[in-house]
Amino acid sequence: MEAIARETILCYTIFMKANNKLPKSLYRYFWDIKPEKMDARNRSIYVLSRLFEYGDTEAMRWIFRHYSKREMREALKRRGLWPRARVFWSCYLKHH
Repeated sequence: MEAIARETILCYTIFMKANNKLPKSLYRYFWDIKPEKMDARNRSIYVLSRLFEYGDTEAMRWIFRHYSKREMREALKRRGLWPRARVFWSCYLKHH
């Protein structure tokens, strides 16, 4: 059982390292930086906050494929997120 858990964590880690870049279709939401150089894993709070505020359906699908609900909830606790976006996404995560 422990070997399976270790293998699962290793696969997850490899997957996340391979997918720490934003897709080009989401670059438009990061107009104030060079999104092609950003590590989406290390800057998860920034990425989530920006996409929660401005993202479309495609951005939301990407968020739910690449971040855990725990990471999403952490982003919602941070300053700088519009209250309307914070309330909406808090309610959404509570019920899904």
